[in-house]
Amino acid sequence: MNYAIPLSKYLPDPYVTIIFQFSTSSRAQKIEQCTMPVQANSTPCSWNGEMFFLSSKIAREEEKATQPGTFKVEISSFRATSLRFRIPINSIYSSNVCRLPHEKVGVSFIEYNILLFRDCND
Repeated sequence: MNYAIPLSKYLPDPYVTIIFQFSTSSRAQKIEQCTMPVQANSTPCSWNGEMFFLSSKIAREEEKATQPGTFKVEISSFRATSLRFRIPINSIYSSNVCRLPHEKVGVSFIEYNILLFRDCND
């Protein structure tokens, strides 16, 4: 599943929180955030000739999240940030679903691709 979420260029918050909610808590506990290609992540915006660039990071559950299935995402001044999350469908692939090939989507895991973007132009 692919989602494109527009953000206001005036949004001052440096982070947004992505929350996955399921009917059973066991699914939320197994969700994995997968690495995206570098070119797909963290394109900075510039205002008045100044370039703002902070490293994009996901605060993983064990670091910042208060509950399973919650991810704090740095958006700062980025024009776009791409995220990928995978959830195993069966217990055979209960971990490391990010390593499975894309051809296994729908069979071994559910994949969520999220693009957070903003128009930085005046």
